[in-house]
Amino acid sequence: MRKLRNAELEQLRFIKEAAAFMPVGEVLYHIHVSKHLGYVFVETPKVACTTIKRALQVYEYERDGVAVPIFSKHSVHQRNLSPLLRINDSSLPKDVWSDRNIFKFCVVRNPYERLLSCYLSKIAVPGGPVKKLALSLKFGVSVESVEDVSQHIAFDDFVEIVGAQRSFDMNPHWRPQSDQTFQGLVEYNKICRFERLQDDLDAVAKALGIPDLLKLENAPNAFGASKQLHDFYNSRTASKVRQIYSRDFEIFGYPNELPA
Repeated sequence: MRKLRNAELEQLRFIKEAAAFMPVGEVLYHIHVSKHLGYVFVETPKVACTTIKRALQVYEYERDGVAVPIFSKHSVHQRNLSPLLRINDSSLPKDVWSDRNIFKFCVVRNPYERLLSCYLSKIAVPGGPVKKLALSLKFGVSVESVEDVSQHIAFDDFVEIVGAQRSFDMNPHWRPQSDQTFQGLVEYNKICRFERLQDDLDAVAKALGIPDLLKLENAPNAFGASKQLHDFYNSRTASKVRQIYSRDFEIFGYPNELPA
């Protein structure tokens, strides 16, 4: 039997602790390690993660001397196709968490906007696996038993569905960002904000020594949630969101009031 290296033991220790936030499979899915630039990116769904992952993957492909594949908004999320490493990859040369030379970053967003963006892109649509999951939660049935995925879910009902779950059990598209990014476990060099995204990503790219690494293109999953907040929120749903995402508001310093 092969003896585990110290780095591998530390990765296993981290995975065990991170599994208090979400299932192990999701821990392995949402954390991306560059083998060329020395960074760890922890993604947050509905916070420009598709656009960011595409840019990071393109650089890795180019450094590997591999032709950059044609991306779709779905293929960029397939970890088996990504050149970025998982944190349990045996080829990682060192413990990425204790090494201060490894740059760690994530991106967060105003909780009101993020939840509405999730609703507009995943729930207020005719179908899809996330919509099917939400319907199963609404009616208290298994996902497999949901047949009519075209059924409408009002935003008020969606907020109630989310509020009835534990963070651990939530879909990552609406799990609190403080848990999704392992706050208290990961010591970040940079927590970027969606509201000033390009400036913050430019700072990350500069720190990594590749100034043009994270120049954003149009986001494929953008639904303009910030401009529709007052069309969907009322005092009750806003209060519920403040309750569900209280740690996000506190840790990331977002104001409790609904943005104007």
